[in-house]
Amino acid sequence: MPYEDYRDSDNIVARINLPNMRFDPQRKLETYAYSSRGLIELERDLERRLKILDLIDIYANLDDNDRERG
Repeated sequence: MPYEDYRDSDNIVARINLPNMRFDPQRKLETYAYSSRGLIELERDLERRLKILDLIDIYANLDDNDRERG
C-alpha cells in the first residue's frame, strides 16, 4: 500500500504503520514525521504515546544520518 494514501488518515493503526508501507526511500523522514504526527494527533494518553513512538522508531529504522537530516 502506498503511504500517501494513508498519511492523513484518522485511523491510528494506519498512521503508526506508515513506515511499513510503500514509499520512495528519499521520503523516509517524511514518512516517519507523518506517522509521529498522527500519533500525537490521535492518541491523547501520554504513556501510550511513548510506547507507540518506540514502535514507530523500530518500523522507521532510521540510522544516524537520517536522524541528523531530520
